[in-house]
Amino acid sequence: MDSEEKRLYALKQYDILDTEAEEAFDNLAKLAAQICDTSSAQINFIDRKRQWSKSDIGWGAPELPREMSFCAHTIQSEDSMMIVTDTGEDERFKDSPLAKKDPPLRFYAGATIKSQEGYPIGTLCVFDSEPKQLSDKQSEALQMLAKEVETHLKLRINRSQLHENLVQENQLNKKIIQNLPLNFFMYNAEGKIVRWNEYMKSMTGYTDEEIKQNNPEHYFDPEDRLKVKKKMEEVFSGKQVTFEADFIKKDGSTMPSIFSASRFETNGQIYLIGTGQDVTQLKQTQHKLEQSLQEKEILLAEIHHRVKNNLAVISGLIELETMDPEETDVHKKLLNTSLRIRSMARIHEIMYQTDNLTHVVFEDVVETIADNVKDTYSKADDITLTFDIEKITLNVNQAIPCGLIINELLTNAWKHAYPEDRKGRIELEMSESNGMITLRIADQGIGLPENINPDIGETLGFTIVHQLCNQLDAEINLNQDSGTEFIIQFAKKDVKGAGSALESNL
Repeated sequence: MDSEEKRLYALKQYDILDTEAEEAFDNLAKLAAQICDTSSAQINFIDRKRQWSKSDIGWGAPELPREMSFCAHTIQSEDSMMIVTDTGEDERFKDSPLAKKDPPLRFYAGATIKSQEGYPIGTLCVFDSEPKQLSDKQSEALQMLAKEVETHLKLRINRSQLHENLVQENQLNKKIIQNLPLNFFMYNAEGKIVRWNEYMKSMTGYTDEEIKQNNPEHYFDPEDRLKVKKKMEEVFSGKQVTFEADFIKKDGSTMPSIFSASRFETNGQIYLIGTGQDVTQLKQTQHKLEQSLQEKEILLAEIHHRVKNNLAVISGLIELETMDPEETDVHKKLLNTSLRIRSMARIHEIMYQTDNLTHVVFEDVVETIADNVKDTYSKADDITLTFDIEKITLNVNQAIPCGLIINELLTNAWKHAYPEDRKGRIELEMSESNGMITLRIADQGIGLPENINPDIGETLGFTIVHQLCNQLDAEINLNQDSGTEFIIQFAKKDVKGAGSALESNL
């Protein structure tokens, strides 16, 4: 790409050609005319074949062919300034149509406007029908005003980039919602649905228009409607709710479902957002187990509670990410949440793939978590990860919080211990002795920032780690003599019931 093509590309990035007049640019042109005591001023941009004026004061010709443009000469000037005191005496311009028109252009002074990369893309110019001279102060002021135009252009492109980022984030959010493998819905305070996903349409058989017209109670039997109404009232009062009910499809068939909902506020409006998960297969499995032994009935109840509580974990984590006022990068939040969800999913995957539905061989969990972190973030070739993991079996209600702790600390070390493409090593050790589990995660990196105190959970990640340690009744120790070393110890227990849920008020 030659220099002219690069210049034109730089101009295009501002997306300013053929836009409406703006007061900020007009004010700068007016000020230039006043300071230089001229009748006319323009802010011009030089396109491939034309000169286009963003601001036109006292001239009345907002566009010219490039070959007629004085400003096209100005942007080629090495000192970023061109002054023609009398076009009638200047060999370059005395035969110009502009110098011969009525009234003629006899005086011209232009200061170059440059892109952020330093390419000359236009000028701030002043001109008059009489020959003139500019004083040194007037020339300096014209150049200063041209710099002010550059500042406005920079603000313009920053606003454009912010808008583009917001659009991309919204598109990402929509894509995630549309691809959720469960019903998603969002109601306003008047009980009108304002958002839903494709899964809800495909599972229920209703069209978009029908979903828009139906009120929430339409989808439930009379005996469930009062419960649904009460749960919605609880959500709008600030509670997070989870309940079971049969969802009625368009064809009249019912779909046993678990619903989770919470309150969401934006732009001064209050909404209910929630999900509905089809548990038909779970109910069918439950019915078969109910015909079996008492032990299988208890086992199914455990699985049922565990599934519901893990859904609550996912809901709580996502809500924390979106409501954290210190985090503004939505994409980063989604990455962090995705890693947490995948860590829990791996534990359930191992649990369901073995004959033992209550205990997990933790070595497989650690390797999967490490692979997820490496695949999600860069620097895979710069960081060496070493393992020393004994063959430890944990009850699932200890495995889930322990896996999430490893995910949080390993992710933090991977992202922050070795900045700027530094090479380094992260050590992950796990051992068992006399019924005590010891977990060690260490690096020799730059250490934690001075303004971060992990003991009081100043960040979301450390807050989560402390809450999970509380669930395990674990002791956590931090050593920062050389890099960062976390040592976590807890007693191995055969925890019964559904004790693995990460509380929503974390």
